[in-house]
Amino acid sequence: MQSAPDASTLLGYGAIFTLFFITLGPLKILGPFTQFTREADEAMARAIAVRAFVIAMIAVVVGGFAGRALLENWGVSSSAMLLTGGIFFALAVEMILRALQELSVIGG
Repeated sequence: MQSAPDASTLLGYGAIFTLFFITLGPLKILGPFTQFTREADEAMARAIAVRAFVIAMIAVVVGGFAGRALLENWGVSSSAMLLTGGIFFALAVEMILRALQELSVIGG
């Protein structure tokens, strides 16, 4: 009997980045960032953005390693994670479309 393919062979780094990008919602933070830095000069806004980026990347890397270790400890299969990722992706797309509809960017 043929076993299910490993998720690491199905998902490349680009797909993983896209999944994180969509589910974590970095576009939602643009409004508050511009409001917060409206009075700041360009150098200060750039310093805040770089600091936020570094903190977010550290959180993603630590979360990724911790999540992988937990999944291995709990014996969760890669195919189950692939299915869960697909569900999260679908929910994220639905949330984005709903937000765009509320902003009247798309018809509705």
